Amino acid sequence: MRTLDIVNRAARSLRNAKTRTILTSLAIAVGAFTITISLAAGEGTRQYADTLINSNVNPQALFIVKDPSITEGPASQSPLRVYDENVGSTPTGLALEQMTQEDVDKLLERDDLTNVVPTYQPTVDYVQFEGSDTKFTADVSYYNTTIVTGLSKGGLPAQGTDLADGDIVVPGSYVETLVENDVIANADELIGKQITVTASQAT
Repeated sequence: MRTLDIVNRAARSLRNAKTRTILTSLAIAVGAFTITISLAAGEGTRQYADTLINSNVNPQALFIVKDPSITEGPASQSPLRVYDENVGSTPTGLALEQMTQEDVDKLLERDDLTNVVPTYQPTVDYVQFEGSDTKFTADVSYYNTTIVTGLSKGGLPAQGTDLADGDIVVPGSYVETLVENDVIANADELIGKQITVTASQAT
């Protein structure tokens, strides 16, 4: 059969089954469109996630702990144990083995780590703000240089850079309480104000 005959027969078949031809064409078009949209959405989501992570968290940061219960999930209450100066307690009363200076020195000797920064979780008794005798209880933690923090007032160093000595970041949620207790009139007054943190322990 000649090529021309094949083409003529195919054209005649399409003309005789117009509905089937239209539906088949629509199905192919919709399928191709759906696949294209799915691939584009997947790639867009991946790029957005990468951008979000890289702009807020240092993807090369590695958190190292000594006590395996931190990652395995500690018991609801620590058992009675012999006192050890290298074991500290969390605010909830859980005892965790702390890293010593010797542990930090071993990490510093590794060639695959570019920077080692010990972090501490203080047990705070109270916090006082300059110009007021009122004592406040608050959760205080170390400044995480691997995370980009949003600010409403003041400024922060670049990601990966620690706060300067004497600097502190105050959560915006504290402003309302401080205003209610006549410590400040607005958030602007917190900038440059001396804050005294009284802590009994740092783990």
